[in-house]
Amino acid sequence: MRGWSDAGDAASDAVTEVRKTLGLDQVVGGIDDERFYDYSTTRPWVSITNGKRRIEWPHAVIYGPRPEDEHGIYVLIGDEPALHWQSYVDQLLDLCVTEDITAIVQVGSLLADTPHTRDIQVNSYCDDDELRLQYSFEVSKYQGPLGVLSVFAEAAALEGIRSVALWASVPHYAQAPDLPAAKATLALTEELSELLLFNFDRESMREAADAWELRVTQAVERDEELGQYVQFLEQTRDMVDSEAASGDAIAAEFEAFLSTDADDRNDDPSGEDEEPGQQGANGRD
Repeated sequence: MRGWSDAGDAASDAVTEVRKTLGLDQVVGGIDDERFYDYSTTRPWVSITNGKRRIEWPHAVIYGPRPEDEHGIYVLIGDEPALHWQSYVDQLLDLCVTEDITAIVQVGSLLADTPHTRDIQVNSYCDDDELRLQYSFEVSKYQGPLGVLSVFAEAAALEGIRSVALWASVPHYAQAPDLPAAKATLALTEELSELLLFNFDRESMREAADAWELRVTQAVERDEELGQYVQFLEQTRDMVDSEAASGDAIAAEFEAFLSTDADDRNDDPSGEDEEPGQQGANGRD
């Protein structure tokens, strides 16, 4: 779903890649009812083709396999609805029942404190005991705002349809409307290919991921403060990923950081503390 749960367009681009790779061009259902959308927040899009203007309204489409295909994979691509989520979910469930869909994979991406220079983390969650043991999924302990796909998954579970959720972490400082997070898209597509057992063109996607990383690196290099912040994220990530990482080691590192920070404040000749909120300048708190 494009919108709240699609940071850097990573999730929608990954699902689009699945559709393209598997040749899913059969439309088996769609939702474009205007009662589900607030056009002031999700605006229609106008384009010009062969000199003619065309308006595309917010919508969602489900593509399915051709009769000769054996994989039985469907994809849902669309704009997250703003209104009447329960009615929206009911329509999706009706389509699932009609097509005899037995499992759902939710695909999302979120902004996180993670460095763009390291592998993009993809967390996999599942509440189904059998699937969790088979694929080593985690149990989600998240509490907070939800997207419509999470509501859809819970409603589907009541109908006996199992679900898995894949979430990619996108560096929050790299978010830009004209810069899709290609590295996160690649990470999600790789997870989907392992789960759904299909191959895709990794080479072209790696080139796009490398180009994205280079562009972000160049932007970081032009901002000294941002560069120091990214360096901190890299050090933190490397420490957590290292074999020597443990709760005691992380606690000791944190205590050393606090001690150094306190010493710096004591050495401040002005005798004044930093202004509240200054540390979070440019959204990096």
